[in-house]
Amino acid sequence: MSLDRPIFIVSPARTGTSLLYRCIGDHPLVGYLASADMTFPAYPRLARFLTRVGICKDSKREARRVWIPFHNISCVKLGVPAAARKFSRRIEAMLQSKGATRFVAKLPEFCRKIPWLDECFPDALFLQTARDWRPTVSSMLVKGEMMFGGGIFGTRRRGFVPRAGEPEEVTAARQLLEVNALLKAERDRLGSRFLVLWYEDLCTDPAAKIEGLFRFCDLPARAGFLRLPTEEIRPLSDQWRAILTPEKTAAVRTALGDDLLALEHPAINAGGEGGGGAHFSPGHAF
Repeated sequence: MSLDRPIFIVSPARTGTSLLYRCIGDHPLVGYLASADMTFPAYPRLARFLTRVGICKDSKREARRVWIPFHNISCVKLGVPAAARKFSRRIEAMLQSKGATRFVAKLPEFCRKIPWLDECFPDALFLQTARDWRPTVSSMLVKGEMMFGGGIFGTRRRGFVPRAGEPEEVTAARQLLEVNALLKAERDRLGSRFLVLWYEDLCTDPAAKIEGLFRFCDLPARAGFLRLPTEEIRPLSDQWRAILTPEKTAAVRTALGDDLLALEHPAINAGGEGGGGAHFSPGHAF
């Protein structure tokens, strides 16, 4: 058995990655790293056993404690080919234990590591959730308050430096723009192996979008396989407006200009905030 076209979710944090992970991971032919892999990253056989007998919950995890050592080993100790073979054997054993044939993984840091992932797994598929910048920035600020008592929770490109005196909402939006610029470059390079799915579209038309997602991943989309995580797919909310007031939104637009238009979705503009956003349509999106 060889690792067949692993699927990597490469979106920045707070853009709907957990929902996309759940949509793909719920497919019965797809496996993923679970809670035990996160708890016992150096002991994959033990992790599989604990998951199989139900001691550890078979829940989808980012498994940062697995991915970061793998990255370090591949770059420093073993080299990419040897490390990728070793990691693939681990994933293949996990898939066999679950009766699955495909693998999906999610980690916000993947945004910065796509060339490395592509080198390790040359037939990999890449998925990005795009989300309107306004609710995304609001979520970055709310999560920053929850996690750190203030500041910004989100994915940054390497070398990103906040500007002195810049409002947090402007810094968060600039941070998001720069990460999306990295993703656009990779999207252009990878072509048909890279798919963009708007979070807003997934929330408003989940059945059609998940079916299209399965087609891209070459996963059967028969009725029995099309499972919707309905408890996580909720109607679009205007709660972001309580954080990102019209005055703050205007300040972000003034600071960052028309670059923001590529990160605006008509469903958010339809709520009355305006701005004439141009829902971007990369080469492979739906």
